[in-house]
Amino acid sequence: MMSLDMLRCPRCGGALEAVSAALRCARCLAAYDVRDGVADLLPWSSGAPGEEWSRWREKLDKLQEWRRATWDGSQASAARQRIADDLIAEFFKFARVPESGAVLEIGCGSADLRRHVPRRRYFGIDPLLEAVPRAEGTGPDDVFLRGVGEKLPIADESFETVMICETLDHALDPAGVIREARRVLKPSGVLAVMQSVRLEMPPPPAAVRLRAAAGGLKARLLGRRGVDDADTKMHAIRQEELAALVGAELLVESGITRGSVMFLRALKQDLSAPRRPKRDVGTA
Repeated sequence: MMSLDMLRCPRCGGALEAVSAALRCARCLAAYDVRDGVADLLPWSSGAPGEEWSRWREKLDKLQEWRRATWDGSQASAARQRIADDLIAEFFKFARVPESGAVLEIGCGSADLRRHVPRRRYFGIDPLLEAVPRAEGTGPDDVFLRGVGEKLPIADESFETVMICETLDHALDPAGVIREARRVLKPSGVLAVMQSVRLEMPPPPAAVRLRAAAGGLKARLLGRRGVDDADTKMHAIRQEELAALVGAELLVESGITRGSVMFLRALKQDLSAPRRPKRDVGTA
């Protein structure tokens, strides 16, 4: 059974205890199943989201469909993976994740980023997790949880590092995810964010827009239109919005934009204290 020292009930924040093949909150007595090594710590009973989460659930279904179609083992998929790997390597050079201490990844997916933080105690949380991922770098001491970033099943001030990579635009409440990240960070802990952002671009000519609209309509009528990346997102986040979102809770130490992806490194500090000057956000 996984260590429970850093876990908490996502409903009331109470301590969790092991009961047979489940976890139970010592305070509110809510029970959470553990299947295939993953504790189901979604903040609702029976894994069914409430009414406020229904649109988000539809988006997650589309996200799963998009992933299956995009990462299908084809040559195009392999080319996309090489581009993604280069970007991720650059992100970790930028983020300067501490060499020791526990790491929480919110929206860990298949845990492909685990290999970039070796020798750390690693926790991954994702609403779509059904079994322990077998990505490169994962080990028997890693902890994987099914849950959401807005209600982390994690004790206060548990982690030296929190990573949020390409997750905020899929969240129901991005600001709530950042607040929760701050809560579970230790003082002076690091938040590392990698997020696709919407860049302000001049609108295309009217003729181009009309052709695109006609092509999309034809594809829908013929039943040929697959799920687009934009269909999977709850939010289109602009560069300045992301910086403000993180800066409302933490001290943004540095940031840079590579193409349409923004990197941010922020520290948990007393926001009422005088701040050090923030480095300019660069674009490349």
